[in-house]
Amino acid sequence: MYLFFTFLFGSVLFSFACCMADRILDGEDFIHGRSHCGHCRHVLSWTDTIPVVSYLLCRGRCRYCGERIPVHVFLWESGGGVLAVCMQQLCTGSPLHRWIMILYCAILMVMSRIDRRTLSIPVFLQYGIAVLGALDCLTGTVPLPERLVFFLVPALPLWIICRLRPVMGRGDIRLLAWSGFLLGRQIIAVFVLSMWAGAAVCIILRKRKLAYVPLFLAGILPTVAGLIDPLVLLYLPK
Repeated sequence: MYLFFTFLFGSVLFSFACCMADRILDGEDFIHGRSHCGHCRHVLSWTDTIPVVSYLLCRGRCRYCGERIPVHVFLWESGGGVLAVCMQQLCTGSPLHRWIMILYCAILMVMSRIDRRTLSIPVFLQYGIAVLGALDCLTGTVPLPERLVFFLVPALPLWIICRLRPVMGRGDIRLLAWSGFLLGRQIIAVFVLSMWAGAAVCIILRKRKLAYVPLFLAGILPTVAGLIDPLVLLYLPK
């Protein structure tokens, strides 16, 4: 039953995250106003906004105009539920720490969708990660000195390099800094994996400029879930 409610919470959270990302990209207010169909603009009732269930019952179409609902809505809702369950099962630390990691991943998903379209990261989302880091201090999962060290590593060296040659955006560097404060030494594994992912994508797609947050997610999900702890040990002794 606990895992069921975890899946439900993850689905609701990522449904809101999907709505937030779409509204930010469309220049709409994501806090006020009720959900509406993106095609006919009809205001949706609560029965139309039940994560996963409403999409399946309506067969992926708007109940009012029949327009197809983007499949990414269903993927966000169902994937969010699965991610929440996986985090609860795989992530180490206190229950509060695990819920913080779920919220962290939801924020990163919003960032990723926006970054892919605009190559920018809203500042208020970065401050949201800072708030999660401050809250996570209550769990004792990562010692405060370690948080302070990895607030600067690897963000500070990259900031210095970017002063000479802009290889990353300032938003990406702030993301690394606040994530380092939240994750501690795990940020090293995340950073290394994201660089490997970026190199692979550049080689395959032959691109020079990429959105960084999707690459960051490639490193954050297995690291936070505790699947690649040995990689951290390759760079930092305990």
